[in-house]
Amino acid sequence: MQATATVDRISLAQRIRWNDLIAPWLIRLAFLGVGVLVGLYMLAPRQVKASDNYLPPAYVALPNGVLTLVDGDGLSSTLPVKIADTVAARGVGFTGVGVDALDNELLLYVLTRETTARTTYAMTDIRAPLQAAAINAQGEFVAVHDVGVGTSRVAVPEPHRWLLLARSGAFAALGIEEGVVLDTESVQKVNY
Repeated sequence: MQATATVDRISLAQRIRWNDLIAPWLIRLAFLGVGVLVGLYMLAPRQVKASDNYLPPAYVALPNGVLTLVDGDGLSSTLPVKIADTVAARGVGFTGVGVDALDNELLLYVLTRETTARTTYAMTDIRAPLQAAAINAQGEFVAVHDVGVGTSRVAVPEPHRWLLLARSGAFAALGIEEGVVLDTESVQKVNY
């Protein structure tokens, strides 16, 4: 009788040791993938909103407009503005607009008639100091109010029909000062 040896073959699964080596790494990769997705969909939008050049969708949706200012020498200049002419639009204002984006933005609150009572405007979540110029029904600039960061509302006691809002220092850079008059017929919406 001849002796035969049997060779026990090791299967591929046994050689790879699936449960010992591969499964733990797949679980780690799955957790890493979930972490990346959480970062992309939850944290990244917050980072964008915190950026200095962020323009919130509610502000972007405000209608674009133009207005013409005439200085004491009779020279006129036309400026692009965002127009807030409804109660909802006046509630939006510069809410959440980034600091760098405020450098190029002017916001005009338009009232249907000249107010004679003290009127307040919402200024929540502004990120830079602002200036608000009250303009009466004849188009004359009657007062300029400074609005600091952290101010929730600005009160305008002077009778006014329009309120022009800009970052602090923008009025001086644009030549808006006492004696400048708003051409009341020039205020109009464009591309709406």
